[in-house]
Amino acid sequence: MGITPHELENEAIVTSMCKAWNKQDMEKILSYMGEDLHYEVWEGGMVVDGLEAFRKNMAGFVNGMKSIDWESKRSTAIGDIVINERLDHFYSHSEQKAPDLHYHVTGVFLVRGGKIRYWKDYNMPKKQINRQC
Repeated sequence: MGITPHELENEAIVTSMCKAWNKQDMEKILSYMGEDLHYEVWEGGMVVDGLEAFRKNMAGFVNGMKSIDWESKRSTAIGDIVINERLDHFYSHSEQKAPDLHYHVTGVFLVRGGKIRYWKDYNMPKKQINRQC
């Protein structure tokens, strides 16, 4: 059985949200998420509940970066679940003297009613990060 139109739509929502990070457009990023969003930055990491909490916690970070480059490696959908593998690159302004950040992650998303309701990123093993970045 192939991927359904519903699954393709859900995958496209996640892919579009990931692309919005590259433009550092917080309003566009938020437009793909439901008011009841539950976001876990990584396993054991910060948990953000609700769209406004996401905005409050992430807007300064997103806007404070010189640039952001998310590379989607592959993704698939199974019903309302979308899984995508990414290389997330965050580049700091040189005057900040903060290191650039690079993460190899697999994101799990629940998409219902055309909005992302749940999002959790899982870090890939460090051995793979060095090979990919």
